[in-house]
Amino acid sequence: MKMWCFLILFFSANSYGQRMDAGMILLKNSKLPKTAVLNSTTDLNPEDPMRSILQKHKGAIVYVDIWATWCGPCLAEMSNSKKLRNKLQGKEVVFVYLCINSSSENRWRKLISSKQMAGENYFFDQQYSAALSERYKVKTIPRYILFDQNGDAMSEDAKRPGEDAVLRTINGML
Repeated sequence: MKMWCFLILFFSANSYGQRMDAGMILLKNSKLPKTAVLNSTTDLNPEDPMRSILQKHKGAIVYVDIWATWCGPCLAEMSNSKKLRNKLQGKEVVFVYLCINSSSENRWRKLISSKQMAGENYFFDQQYSAALSERYKVKTIPRYILFDQNGDAMSEDAKRPGEDAVLRTINGML
């Protein structure tokens, strides 16, 4: 009986290690955009994580994209987000991507690479997702929030990056 337990544990641990190694190889081969920043939530206030993020970018306009790895409409907007970033390049505008209610941090990293999500990227666990959703009344995604240079929300339900109005609004704030 002891031998069976040992064998089960040995092979379980071994196959887990192989899966982890394969995942790490995949991540090493992924090419993140040069200006993509993967941030840890350890420095954020769990009750109001946005406040901590906005403090970091005081003086800049912050366009926040709230999305999830499983959300088709969220992923469909990423190419429009890239176009918007390119149009605003060189201006004091920061793009922040908050991945909420997603279970796979590895999938998050892969999507940042494949969708070329340059900007500040955060993976929010359930605690941070709940705090953000409660504070900004996020019921559906994708959701966009636009903050001015002082960290005040100009629109808690901003236009999608593919809509011309968002570019006009941001340019008007500069």
